[in-house]
Amino acid sequence: MHFDGTKLVIPGGSAATISIIDTAPSVDAGSDGAIPQHGIQYSLPSESGIQMVSSITGDDRYYYFTAEMDNKIGRIDKTLDPSSLVILSAEADRPRGIVAHDGVLYWIDAAYGSPSRKGSVRRMNVDGTDARVLVGGLTSPSALLLFENRLYYSADYRAPSSVDLDGGTPTTFAELADILTDVPHDYTWGLRGSFTVGAGAIYYVKTGGIYGVPVPKAGSIARRFATAAPYFVLSDDERVYWNENNRIAFAPRH
Repeated sequence: MHFDGTKLVIPGGSAATISIIDTAPSVDAGSDGAIPQHGIQYSLPSESGIQMVSSITGDDRYYYFTAEMDNKIGRIDKTLDPSSLVILSAEADRPRGIVAHDGVLYWIDAAYGSPSRKGSVRRMNVDGTDARVLVGGLTSPSALLLFENRLYYSADYRAPSSVDLDGGTPTTFAELADILTDVPHDYTWGLRGSFTVGAGAIYYVKTGGIYGVPVPKAGSIARRFATAAPYFVLSDDERVYWNENNRIAFAPRH
C-alpha cells in the first residue's frame, strides 16, 4: 500500500489492478473499525502484459509499481490513464516492495524459485536509468521501506536490516530481534509490505496479527493491533492500517 495524501493506493496483489480509497476524517469507519469500501479500482491495460501489481509507490506525478510474476517495473500517471503506462524495466527478478525518493526508485528483487538464486535490494532512476544493486546475496527478501533517509528491508528470516540510500554495509535491527524473543515463535516476516516504521516503532505482520514494537528499546513487549491475517500493513501519524477479508481496517497507533 502507499499513502497519497489522505488516499490509500492499493496494489491488486494477484490482479493487474490499482485501487484508491480515501481515508480522510470525513470517512466514517464502521463499528468494526473498517473503512467503507467505496474506493475506485482501475485495471491496467491487457496489452501491457502486466498480470499482477504486487507493490506500489508514488511521487508528485506518477505511481510506480512492481509486477512480481511478470518481472517488470512500471509507472503510470496519477490520473491512471492507460495510455500513460510505461514499463521502466523488464529485467527485474521477482520485484516487490518499491519505494520512490528524490528521483530514485528502490525495490527488492526476491529472486525466488531456486536455492542458487539470491535476492537483492536495488535502485534505479525514475526514468529507468542507472540501475544497480545496493545489497546482494539475500535469502527470501520481502518488505522494503524508507525511514529517515535509510532503507529498511527484511531478509534471511531475521529482523529487519537497514542500509544507506547509496548502499554500504547493512545494519541489522538486533534490538528488534531481542524484542521478538518475548513473543511466541510462530511469527513470520511475510511478503510484500510486512512491516512499517514510524514514530519510534516498527509495526509488523506476525502469524495471526499485527504487532507494534518500540525501537530501539530492547526488551519491550510487542503490542497486538489485530487478530486477523493481514497481508499489508502501513501507518501514518495517527493510525495503523492493514487489509483483511477484502477490506481496509485501522487502529490508533497508541
